[in-house]
Amino acid sequence: MKRFLALPAGLLLALPALAQDPAPAAESAPKVDPIIQKMIENLPKLVEMKWEAAHSLDLDAGDGAVKGTINLAFQDKKHFKCSLDLVVTEKVAEGETGESQDIKATLVADGSWLWISSPMLLQTGMLPENVKIELAVFDELLAMATPEGVTSMISGATQGMSFKEEGSTDALKSFVFSGEGWKGGMKMDAATWFPMGVDVSNEEGMKMVVNTTSFNKKESFAEGTFALNGVDVSTVMDLTAMLRMQLGAMNGGAGGDEDLEF
Repeated sequence: MKRFLALPAGLLLALPALAQDPAPAAESAPKVDPIIQKMIENLPKLVEMKWEAAHSLDLDAGDGAVKGTINLAFQDKKHFKCSLDLVVTEKVAEGETGESQDIKATLVADGSWLWISSPMLLQTGMLPENVKIELAVFDELLAMATPEGVTSMISGATQGMSFKEEGSTDALKSFVFSGEGWKGGMKMDAATWFPMGVDVSNEEGMKMVVNTTSFNKKESFAEGTFALNGVDVSTVMDLTAMLRMQLGAMNGGAGGDEDLEF
């Protein structure tokens, strides 16, 4: 079951990084497939406009499944929101009842703080249901990344895979890929390169389908969209100092002497 809980947790942690402008690739950066490179080059379009989108997720990993919805709203790099409503189910022998768990989480960036609210944080045994992190910490984290490192990671993840455009229309760019025991397809909005659908499967029986059920450009958002509503902010744990200490350790330092303020 822990394997499936990693999926929503990963989504929560990835969104702040995805909201940043990708750095231009250096000449010495590892090469990636031309189609993947084109997707990377078009990422800035997503941070230059306001939008909201809803997605459905259906993952069958053989010994378990995850189904549910993911809703996103993006105003700019400091104002965005992600809401997860997932059901994680463990597969068992026919006639038996498998473990099932609801995963609900909300992540909101309000311009200064990243707020995370989810009962699954309680499962760590160390965190409350609601936490916050200064957005400046993510700027510091991303400053440690190099264009070569990011490109190398993407290159490694797609190594041995072949991509080709197939079935595109005026509205949608459509691609298929295969290799290393995997196959699947991707659809992107032709104008913005926003991902409209991904399906992937492997020889071991794993299958994942993510579909964008709605995607809309926005002129503005209603007041309060980028706020953690219904939560007593005085009860929220501040994880900023903890993360800064970890960043200091990653940089080879002692992590600083500041006290953790919870």
